[in-house]
Amino acid sequence: MAHVPIRSAGQYTSKFSVGYLSRLLAGVPESDIDLRWKREYAAILSGAKPTVDDLEALVANYDARDAERTDPAAIRWIDDPFLAEEFALRYTPATPVNPLARILGFGERVAAEIARTTGGL
Repeated sequence: MAHVPIRSAGQYTSKFSVGYLSRLLAGVPESDIDLRWKREYAAILSGAKPTVDDLEALVANYDARDAERTDPAAIRWIDDPFLAEEFALRYTPATPVNPLARILGFGERVAAEIARTTGGL
């Protein structure tokens, strides 16, 4: 099994937008939300477009604490895709990721659940 945490800029935007909001919706206290989720969500809100360097830094340090971060330039990146055609990625759609559609879909599900459980606001 392989974990491919970041597959595109669109997937990054969707993942961190919906992921951060999901944590808030689940009642996770702000102080308990991992700094990575906060940092990436803030970057998305600022309108900053992630560069290849930004995404490489995130992937290179995906599970690292701030004090343990590695300079992506020090990593030997190998351009040898291992995902052959016979592999089916569980969380990657066949079409390009549309972050706005995913975020709006999440918002629609949240709104419907709030309306269902409270009778509306």
